[in-house]
Amino acid sequence: MKSISFRIFFTILGIFLFATLDRELVACSPLNAYVRQTTEGKMNILTAVACLDAKDSAVWSALADYENHATFMPNTIQSKILGKNGNTLSVYKQIKMTWKYIDLYTNVQIYPEQKRLTWIQTKGLFKTNEGYWQVRKKGSQQCEVTYHIRMEPDFIIPDWIMKKISKESLFELLVSIEKEARKRS
Repeated sequence: MKSISFRIFFTILGIFLFATLDRELVACSPLNAYVRQTTEGKMNILTAVACLDAKDSAVWSALADYENHATFMPNTIQSKILGKNGNTLSVYKQIKMTWKYIDLYTNVQIYPEQKRLTWIQTKGLFKTNEGYWQVRKKGSQQCEVTYHIRMEPDFIIPDWIMKKISKESLFELLVSIEKEARKRS
């Protein structure tokens, strides 16, 4: 009985801490990202908040530099801007998935003043692929990055595999962005 009470207590404590996480207490590292992953039917939803040890302006520069994503973004084979209309970019990317290469076409809206970009897939292998990046200054050499994505595959894949791929590639992605931002500083 005592064991169950402790589990319940720590579960409630974990939920409370998860909801009220003071990100200042966590060491600044992509590996200490706060990650929440849920599903709605076949929709996989992932939100991550991480402190990167790089200037916010350099991180923003890397994220918004779609022409060069293939040089530092993991599993990105090609990335091209196909067109531009105001703050909206039409972007093509070829991504290497575990089992195949996929072509992904998105509309990306860039908001430089807020250091925020959003995307929505217009053509590709997913029923839904949409999300955003948000960069916030945290100190002179650090920033907080939020990554949010909603994905629903248009192919048969077990949910647990989709979740595993999403979460495991996240840390590699954050580390790559931090490394590229440091080069740009």
